[in-house]
Amino acid sequence: MVDNCRKILCLLVIILAIALSVPQIAVASPSLVVLNPNSTVANISNDVDSYILEGLTPLERQELWALRQRRNKEIANVLNLPQRAILQANLNSGLNVMEALESVDLKIYQWEMIQAINELNDLKMKEILSRHSSRSVIQ
Repeated sequence: MVDNCRKILCLLVIILAIALSVPQIAVASPSLVVLNPNSTVANISNDVDSYILEGLTPLERQELWALRQRRNKEIANVLNLPQRAILQANLNSGLNVMEALESVDLKIYQWEMIQAINELNDLKMKEILSRHSSRSVIQ
């Protein structure tokens, strides 16, 4: 009986050690962001290559996630309800945000606002990634 308890405890300790040593499991950082709180989803890896994401720290991944979250909320604020519904349907069919927006009937001022939002988002993303690359060069 005692031997069985020791074996089970040892097995649990080994599983825990393995789980904590694998960064993707231990970090548990989300790779999905919500465009609209009503459930529209866009994948963060559309803009950042997956091999770059693997080298990021949990804080950098969280910064990218928060950046994408803000961008999606700003885009949602530019669109009206029918446009959001079309965008959500396009995203659910597997398109990335920019591809999905191309099929939405946008007014010129809406498209210009979205372009400005994306340019600002790209600059912020480059800043986060440049901090990452300079940190990896130093190490």
